Amino acid sequence: MTDARPHTPTRVPSFDSIKVFRELTFTHMTPPTNSGPMFVKGRIDYGIGRRFQTRKAQFRALMFIVEAKPHGHMDTAFAQLLVYLASLRHSRLQRGRTDCSVYGVASDGYVFKSVKITGDGVVQSTRLFNITDGLELELVLKCLGYLLELTEKMTPNTTPEKKVTVEEAAERDEDVDTMSYWTTRSPRHSTMTLKIRKVGSLKPKIKSCYLLCIFLMCTSCIAA
Repeated sequence: MTDARPHTPTRVPSFDSIKVFRELTFTHMTPPTNSGPMFVKGRIDYGIGRRFQTRKAQFRALMFIVEAKPHGHMDTAFAQLLVYLASLRHSRLQRGRTDCSVYGVASDGYVFKSVKITGDGVVQSTRLFNITDGLELELVLKCLGYLLELTEKMTPNTTPEKKVTVEEAAERDEDVDTMSYWTTRSPRHSTMTLKIRKVGSLKPKIKSCYLLCIFLMCTSCIAA
């Protein structure tokens, strides 16, 4: 007896168009107030996103942001990351995206913290992971791999009538809602629930991408 029920094809993540942007400059304008609009200008240390030609499209298409500072400057990295994530979230709100959640990682090359700002503006973060003794390195890799897989799912919408290319969708800022694995333990503490899996079980393209990310962060921080 055959199963006549329709089968939903399993979506295979596409990492072919992912690129690591270094020192990505951007300018974001907040809504005008009595004193006028405020401009947020910055240079993102590392942005993980899609390959697009224009600077505006690159900023809009970021999957997550990495702020890397010298050893001992974790507070600075975290503060700058929050500003950039808030700007990216607000930019998505202005264009009516269906999921405005934004993600990032702050690091001084020795400790790492993953951060999320939800669509409602709630800041959530992991605890600090210290890789000095190597015991928590695998957790950091899992965080990076998880963020890549999660944000990759925020892909452009396509319709049966007209398929939209990745580039077209980036300019229109279309995406689909994604399932959140971030949980709040208490009003003052939020954490990210990791999908526990062996690093070796991840696909080679995923591994190579986030291993490159952590290599870039560590070498740039420690050498500074």
